Parts: sequence; C-alpha cells; structure tokens
Amino acid sequence: MPNSAHSANSAHSAHSATARAAILATTLATATATAAVHVLASGCVPSAAGLHQLAIRHNADGVALLAAGDLDAARAAFGIALEYNPDFSEAWNNLGIAAMREGDDDAALGFFTKALALNPDFAEAHNNVGVIQMRRGIPDQARINLMDALAVDPGYVEARLNLALLLESIGDHDGARGQLLKVVQIDPGIPAAHVALGIVEMETGDLVAAEDEARAAIALDPDSAAAWLLLARVHLAAGREDEAVLALQEADLLAPAADLWLEMGLAHLAAGQADRGRMYIQKALDLAPASCPALEGMALALEALGEEAAAVPAGCGPASGKAAE
Repeated sequence: MPNSAHSANSAHSAHSATARAAILATTLATATATAAVHVLASGCVPSAAGLHQLAIRHNADGVALLAAGDLDAARAAFGIALEYNPDFSEAWNNLGIAAMREGDDDAALGFFTKALALNPDFAEAHNNVGVIQMRRGIPDQARINLMDALAVDPGYVEARLNLALLLESIGDHDGARGQLLKVVQIDPGIPAAHVALGIVEMETGDLVAAEDEARAAIALDPDSAAAWLLLARVHLAAGREDEAVLALQEADLLAPAADLWLEMGLAHLAAGQADRGRMYIQKALDLAPASCPALEGMALALEALGEEAAAVPAGCGPASGKAAE
C-alpha cells in the first residue's frame, strides 16, 4: 500500500472514532434534560402535601422563567417559594439548575445536596448531582449518583440516557448499549435514543442493528440530522457509497456535515481512490475551511495524486502525526 494510502487509512480510522464519539455525546446531550427541572403542581405528587399554594405557584413560575432563560427572575421566584416553605426540596433543586446554567457547579451541588437532605428519594436531584460529577470528570461517583436516581425511579429516562453517555465515555460499550435498550423499551418515541443506540451498535460492529435504529429515528423525526448522519455512516461502513451520499445530502439540508464528508474522503484515499477522496474532502473544506483534519486530509489527497499541496497550518501539525493521536 502506498505511504499516502496507509496514512489515509490511519487518519480515517482515527477520525471515524473521534467523530462517532462526538456525535454520540451531542446526541445524548440533546436527548437528556441533563439537569432535570422538577415542576410541582398542586396535588400532582405526594410531596405537595403541606406546601403553601403560593410556594407551589412561585416554583412553577420559576420553572417557566428558567425555560425562557431569565435566570435572575427564576432565582427570585424559587427564593419566594422557599420563604413560604424552606423545606421545599423541588425549589432547592431548581435553584441548583439555575446555578448550573450560570456555570456555578459548586453552588449547584450545594443546592442539590440540600434537596436530597430534605428528600433522599428525589430522583431528579440524584441525577443532577451525577451530571455535575460527569462534568467534573469523576465517573465513578457520577455512576453511583445516576444509579441512585434509577433505584428511586427505574423509568427515569433522562438518568438512563446520562448513564449511557457516561458508560460510553469510559469505553463500556456493552453497558451503554444495555442502558439504551432499556430507554427505547421504556419510551420508544425518543429519536435521539435510537440514534445513540445505533452509534453504539456501530461501535460493536452490528451494522444491521445500527441501520434499524437510524431508520427508527428517521421515522420518528425526519428532520433529525443526527439520524441521517448515522444512516450515512452505516452505508459508508457497508460499502454502499451511493446510499451514503443520498443520506448525507439529507443531513446537509438540516445541518452541515463536514465530518462525514471528510470521513468519506479519507475512506476513498485509504482504498487508493484519490480523485474521489479529494472530491469529498473538498466538500468538507467548503463547509469548514479552517478544519485541521480536512486540511490534513486534502494534503494527503494531493500527495497521493502527485500534486503539490499547500502547507498545513502550523497549529494542525503533520497529517500523519495527527492521525496517530
């Protein structure tokens, strides 16, 4: 195999793995509430007993303000709710969410801890502590917190999705797959869960199952760019280039897909098809002109074609070095 083809093969493998991991993380982040907002309406849950009606109303107002992005007003509403009922665990939880959205995870953790001290069976607060531990890079503790949430409510989809993301991030593909299978069993109507499961199925080499999940997601949401990208990636892995291009074009109508155009280009370079490789890599550069991986891929394509390539920007490093990371 020519050296440029060997370099392209290494770059293709490295880029594919990185891109799948990034898409999985983005897909699950979209699917989950990550920090779950608990809305308490009068009489809807047992913890409403003994609470002042105005505390319930101000908490609900705060949730609406959170959704509108007005964090100052939301905090004020939760504060009023707590003046009526200082032991109102849902309001403490929601103050934690407001703090998280401002990037103050330390304050958020304090609020969630207070909520759990008042109500140890508060599944959302357990989930939210787990999310903070994930953000801090403490996977073992995050796993405990998320499992605590599921011990309270096994049907809590957001906690399962967060647990799946955590397990996939530490390389436990089987564990992530098991959690995602449970999610789609609990609620088969979540497109992002099908996409995430499909990505994990690809990681384990089951292209048929991955395609089934991609098509399930598209049936639920034809405008899911992630689902079309997954379908394109499955077709590419199966050697069905024409179908991959059609799926990728659908994705491009919804969101730029530079990563997959690059992946297709590198795959063709690795197979010794430099002309087609350059064509697809150019599509990636049209969408992301400053992309280091795409610039490096184009350098490999031009090398394979015997043409002079422009210097890769210093910050990108040599193409072969990048692929080895």
